[in-house]
Amino acid sequence: MQYAVIYGKLGAIKRDFITYEDMNKISSAETLEELASLFSTKQRLKIDFNPGENSSTINIERSIRAAFIDKVASFLHYLSSAQRSIFEYILYRYDLYNLKILLALHLSGHDEDIKRFVYPNTPLFKRYGFLLDKSVLVDKDLLSAFKGTPIFPFLMDAYRKYKESLDMFFLDTILDDSYYHQMLEIVINSKDNGLIRLWDIMLLVRNLEWGSRMKFLHKMRREEIFYYLVLPLPGVNTDALMSCFSVASEKEFINRASEFLSRFGFDKRNLDNVPDFIYDLNMWREKYLKIASKDMNINSLLGVVAWCLLQERYIDNTSSKLQSIYYGKALI
Repeated sequence: MQYAVIYGKLGAIKRDFITYEDMNKISSAETLEELASLFSTKQRLKIDFNPGENSSTINIERSIRAAFIDKVASFLHYLSSAQRSIFEYILYRYDLYNLKILLALHLSGHDEDIKRFVYPNTPLFKRYGFLLDKSVLVDKDLLSAFKGTPIFPFLMDAYRKYKESLDMFFLDTILDDSYYHQMLEIVINSKDNGLIRLWDIMLLVRNLEWGSRMKFLHKMRREEIFYYLVLPLPGVNTDALMSCFSVASEKEFINRASEFLSRFGFDKRNLDNVPDFIYDLNMWREKYLKIASKDMNINSLLGVVAWCLLQERYIDNTSSKLQSIYYGKALI
């Protein structure tokens, strides 16, 4: 009965968050009012929405994501200290997000926008929230705020590289790379085979997506790409994965990556460009998460963690839909 309480709590609130059925309605919605009406039926999603304000889409996404953060945090009460790490690291992603927003907007001179985007209900926010009000952000303030936190060990290296290049892409890459390496270590140490398999799939998609950007947008060599990927993975042949980046064209990359992924259940389609392939990859990951989120093995955290990751995927899709409606772009 190791995780029975958490599965019970999750089962009681699933319908109050975004479901697969909700995503079908979200995908077909044509106005922000339709979306706001849908979310108004969710008791745990309190939406701050005014159709006439430019910030309306931001407010909806912030409300949904803040409710999700609170729910994940509530799981911690039912776990021992040794079992809490994976949920804490799910939440630390939002502290990293806050950090990226703080750096990007502050260093570009848009300090007035920071509070509109950050999430104040993250685990570490009390450590660095005061930085939002500072007129001048210096290295000492930033590093001192995170000193002693799980983020600090890899923040210093990432921040130093960012200050050298002022390139947000590589700040994102380095921070995420360090974050996912640490999360992978926690998952492996859990000896939970379901979670380990889940993380193999999650990081396979992440590695191929980020690696393809480095290959075809930044023209990086295979050896450089390797440095920024989360490897090795427990059930993945590193040499076989890296061979996907030893190609000359997008078509070759797609064919080699599809062949490599076939052993994990990925169905190949005849595609000519990387963006379409990455879309397929993300849909494959989403399908895997949907199946895994229904797992009710109370001796494994697979079902709960998969639900958390799927919920993040749904929130990302909802955010894209909000933006597409507001700005009149193509629907998701």
